Amino acid sequence: MLDIMISPWIIRVLYWIAQAGVLVIGLIGLFTGDYDFTLGTGANLVGLLVIILGTALCRLVFELFMVQFKICENTEEIKNTLYYKEME
Repeated sequence: MLDIMISPWIIRVLYWIAQAGVLVIGLIGLFTGDYDFTLGTGANLVGLLVIILGTALCRLVFELFMVQFKICENTEEIKNTLYYKEME
Protein backbone atom coordinates (compact mmCIF):
# COMPACT_ATOMS: atom_id res chain seq x y z
CA MET A 1 0.00 0.00 0.00
CA LEU A 2 2.82 2.43 0.75
CA ASP A 3 5.08 1.32 -2.10
CA ILE A 4 4.80 4.62 -3.95
CA MET A 5 6.17 7.64 -2.12
CA ILE A 6 4.52 11.00 -2.63
CA SER A 7 7.08 12.92 -0.60
CA PRO A 8 9.50 13.41 -3.52
CA TRP A 9 6.70 15.05 -5.50
CA ILE A 10 5.82 17.30 -2.57
CA ILE A 11 9.47 18.24 -2.19
CA ARG A 12 9.67 19.12 -5.90
CA VAL A 13 6.63 21.39 -5.61
CA LEU A 14 8.03 23.04 -2.48
CA TYR A 15 11.36 23.53 -4.28
CA TRP A 16 9.72 25.49 -7.10
CA ILE A 17 7.69 27.55 -4.63
CA ALA A 18 10.86 28.35 -2.69
CA GLN A 19 12.72 29.26 -5.89
CA ALA A 20 9.92 31.61 -6.91
CA GLY A 21 10.01 33.19 -3.44
CA VAL A 22 13.77 33.73 -3.62
CA LEU A 23 13.42 35.26 -7.08
CA VAL A 24 10.62 37.61 -6.00
CA ILE A 25 12.48 38.75 -2.88
CA GLY A 26 15.67 39.23 -4.89
CA LEU A 27 13.89 41.21 -7.61
CA ILE A 28 12.20 43.42 -5.03
CA GLY A 29 15.57 44.15 -3.48
CA LEU A 30 17.21 44.62 -6.87
CA PHE A 31 14.72 47.16 -8.16
CA THR A 32 13.66 48.95 -4.99
CA GLY A 33 16.84 48.71 -2.94
CA ASP A 34 14.70 48.39 0.15
CA TYR A 35 16.97 46.56 2.58
CA ASP A 36 17.48 48.23 5.95
CA PHE A 37 20.75 46.55 6.87
CA THR A 38 22.67 48.08 3.94
CA LEU A 39 22.13 51.67 5.16
CA GLY A 40 21.21 52.78 1.67
CA THR A 41 24.40 51.74 -0.08
CA GLY A 42 24.64 48.75 -2.34
CA ALA A 43 21.07 47.57 -1.79
CA ASN A 44 20.72 46.65 -5.45
CA LEU A 45 23.81 44.49 -5.14
CA VAL A 46 22.23 42.76 -2.15
CA GLY A 47 19.15 41.97 -4.26
CA LEU A 48 21.37 40.41 -6.91
CA LEU A 49 23.24 38.40 -4.28
CA VAL A 50 19.93 37.20 -2.82
CA ILE A 51 18.96 35.88 -6.25
CA ILE A 52 22.28 34.15 -6.88
CA LEU A 53 23.10 32.81 -3.42
CA GLY A 54 19.48 32.15 -2.46
CA THR A 55 18.93 30.06 -5.57
CA ALA A 56 22.10 28.05 -4.94
CA LEU A 57 21.31 27.53 -1.25
CA CYS A 58 17.72 26.53 -2.00
CA ARG A 59 18.92 24.00 -4.57
CA LEU A 60 21.46 22.56 -2.15
CA VAL A 61 18.94 22.12 0.68
CA PHE A 62 16.33 20.44 -1.49
CA GLU A 63 18.93 18.21 -3.13
CA LEU A 64 19.91 16.98 0.32
CA PHE A 65 16.29 16.00 0.90
CA MET A 66 16.09 14.20 -2.44
CA VAL A 67 19.32 12.26 -1.83
CA GLN A 68 17.60 10.43 0.99
CA PHE A 69 14.83 9.25 -1.33
CA LYS A 70 17.32 8.23 -4.02
CA ILE A 71 19.19 6.14 -1.44
CA CYS A 72 15.91 4.46 -0.54
CA GLU A 73 15.11 3.72 -4.20
CA ASN A 74 18.59 2.33 -4.87
CA THR A 75 18.49 0.17 -1.75
CA GLU A 76 15.16 -1.28 -2.85
CA GLU A 77 16.55 -1.95 -6.32
CA ILE A 78 19.54 -3.79 -4.81
CA LYS A 79 17.20 -5.79 -2.60
CA ASN A 80 15.06 -6.81 -5.57
CA THR A 81 18.12 -7.74 -7.64
CA LEU A 82 19.51 -9.93 -4.87
CA TYR A 83 16.10 -11.51 -4.25
CA TYR A 84 15.63 -12.47 -7.90
CA LYS A 85 19.19 -13.82 -8.17
CA GLU A 86 18.50 -15.96 -5.12
CA MET A 87 15.37 -17.35 -6.75
CA GLU A 88 17.31 -18.58 -9.82
